[in-house]
Amino acid sequence: MEHYLQLLTYNFIINNNSDYEIYRDYKFCLFNLKNKYIYELHLDNEALNSLIKKVIKFKTQKNIQISDNDFVNNCFNLINCLNVNTK
Repeated sequence: MEHYLQLLTYNFIINNNSDYEIYRDYKFCLFNLKNKYIYELHLDNEALNSLIKKVIKFKTQKNIQISDNDFVNNCFNLINCLNVNTK
């Protein structure tokens, strides 16, 4: 999961960089060495910005207690969101 967040962050930084035109055609991919799968990230700027805002909010908000069931559901929702936007 952390690798996806790292890839999202790199994509966000490049999209908001003054040298964006140089990197515009770069692909953002993760390569799994164990199963030899390549996951390519396909997000438009709006979706990327929304995810980054959620990550920042999550990292900066105070810890709140939620039930195990809610935690698992939140994880599945995030995974489903990432699966929809990767190939």
